[in-house]
Amino acid sequence: MKLSFCYLSHRPGSIDLLADSLSKQVKAGTDPDSLSIPDWELIVIDGFPGRVQRGAANQYVSNLGIPVRHYGLPKVHTFPWARTGFANAHNTGMIYATGTHVVFLNDFCWFPGSTAYLWGRAFDLFPNHLICGVGVTYNAKRPDVESKEGGEALSDVYTWRELDMRRDWTPREPWVPEVFDTGYWGGPIEYFERVNGMDERSDFCASWGTASVVAQARMHGMGLRVDRTLVTHMVDHREWENGQEGLYRIKSEIADVPEEPIWTGWSCNPYLLREERRRQMELMK
Repeated sequence: MKLSFCYLSHRPGSIDLLADSLSKQVKAGTDPDSLSIPDWELIVIDGFPGRVQRGAANQYVSNLGIPVRHYGLPKVHTFPWARTGFANAHNTGMIYATGTHVVFLNDFCWFPGSTAYLWGRAFDLFPNHLICGVGVTYNAKRPDVESKEGGEALSDVYTWRELDMRRDWTPREPWVPEVFDTGYWGGPIEYFERVNGMDERSDFCASWGTASVVAQARMHGMGLRVDRTLVTHMVDHREWENGQEGLYRIKSEIADVPEEPIWTGWSCNPYLLREERRRQMELMK
């Protein structure tokens, strides 16, 4: 088994949280007395304007010894006018993944040192399932603004220059999906190839990503499991916008089209995920 952690973000900061979390997985794997963890890699799909090109975030993560398979932009959107790019980002991550299983991570989350081990164990125990984790939500102050030549700017890497997570994050409530959720989830790459990835029609409404995944899994007899051993610690970045849409708050639940699509067993994307992945494998050689 090999895990492909796919980190998806279009906001500034949070790279320090990701790197701190995953560097601890590296340390666990090099300690002979630690838990046995599967091989893993990191794919970052980064839509924050200019961050990929500036390169500091990629360098920051790589300098910690984290096995970065790919750090790049989302692919060209199937529907450029759609409200979100959620499914598009997921599919981009899968195109670059070389693992047997993919796990999708979101920004402003911190993942315990046992994360890789626990995901590997969950996939072993429930092989024909899509699995999602649970979380603890926190309040924390709005990210710092850095002073730079010509004005102020948000950091590509750092969320807070001086902040102690245990001291400065205020726990709020648990996040436990009732049926399933695509906030912190994953599954076998073979399954995603079989269904042609996530249906990118779901990018027309923020809630349709989960709806499409659940509907499709049920059509294929794929189990849906909420695993309470898979815990993420998540800062509520939405509160930083005071109830409005903005940089830290996902666009509203209002759809861009009149009706929710009829989800089918094959994602209606204008490409074959299997072929796109094969081309990337060829480029690796």
